[in-house]
Amino acid sequence: MTAAVPRHRVLLLSRQPEAAQALRAALAATDFELARACSEPVELAARLENEQEKLALIDLDPEPDRMLEAIEPLVGRFPATRFVALAERLDQEQLLRAMRIGIRYVQFRSQPTEGLVAALRQLALNGSGGRKGRIVTFLSAGGGCGATLLAVNLAWELHLRLDQPSLLVDADEHYGAMAAYLGLEGRYGLSDVLAVRERIDGDLIATAALRPVEGLHVLISPAGVTRGQSRPPELDNLDRMLETCRQGWAATVIDAPRLPLAATARLAHHSDLVLLVMQLTIKDLQFARQLLTGLTEHGVDESRIRPVVNRYRHGRAMIELDKVRRALAVERVETVANDYKAALRSINYGRLLADVAPRSSLRRDVEGLAERMLGIESQPVRRPVKMLRGLW
Repeated sequence: MTAAVPRHRVLLLSRQPEAAQALRAALAATDFELARACSEPVELAARLENEQEKLALIDLDPEPDRMLEAIEPLVGRFPATRFVALAERLDQEQLLRAMRIGIRYVQFRSQPTEGLVAALRQLALNGSGGRKGRIVTFLSAGGGCGATLLAVNLAWELHLRLDQPSLLVDADEHYGAMAAYLGLEGRYGLSDVLAVRERIDGDLIATAALRPVEGLHVLISPAGVTRGQSRPPELDNLDRMLETCRQGWAATVIDAPRLPLAATARLAHHSDLVLLVMQLTIKDLQFARQLLTGLTEHGVDESRIRPVVNRYRHGRAMIELDKVRRALAVERVETVANDYKAALRSINYGRLLADVAPRSSLRRDVEGLAERMLGIESQPVRRPVKMLRGLW
């Protein structure tokens, strides 16, 4: 039987001849191979220019400061390549400098090689360009319409059906409702990711995101980080971040209730589906119509936008759905059941509907949204929610 061909190729930059031999031994019997060992940064640059390997291991020894200075231009020049550092030891200033210039992982020679292989495998996964995930954006036609609850639980239902992690992004710069809903506290969030210039990638987002439940990653809002002291996100890098989310996660769900219209339109352009959540009130209906008009004037495809009437009471609604369709000039309006008991239980306990109300009409309607988005037939998934201790 022939040996399996390694799927991932690694470049090495080292001025120590024995480093290549040690790396080959560390990668033996793994899904990685050493493609080439370079002794000078210019040689590594030529290799990256010609073949664009995605993983480069940089031996910082024997002079870490000089090597960091030499490779900094390469990290900026080849953003698709994941750079990993190898060193005997680094002081705190050197370690911070490595992180700032874009080194994604530092392996110390005293550490087991299994950690290096695991890091390379994760970086190779995040750097893969083959996977294209879905993006859903939630907009609100009025305060308190329940968009955050729907966004959080839709992300979970998409995770169950795709069997891959979903990413939640809270773009509400004023309140940070997602962090409050899930009982999360974190040092980093959306603003920190968007503030990074030229190096937004899946590793950065994954590092900043919190993981309250297995299968759910959450990038909290500026208000969630600063406890209500809003620090507005810088939107220059929004497009780059959204494309990175699409590459790195099977599903990204964005809660964006209060962004300027231009930023909302940019989100909509990148989204496979825009869910405009409203209640059956004249105020919400008027605002929904204004927002729909504004988005279409910004060139957003109308077919991507779908109104969602939340807290809908079949047979007892004050405004008929036909009137909603005519007022908004749309063919289809989604409805979500008025199930206060399930919603309050989820909010008060900071838990998903799948955990506290798995058979509720509210969860069934969220499941329906997920299934229609994915184009699959109704097939309820009842997998238990695995909580991570200490967060809820």
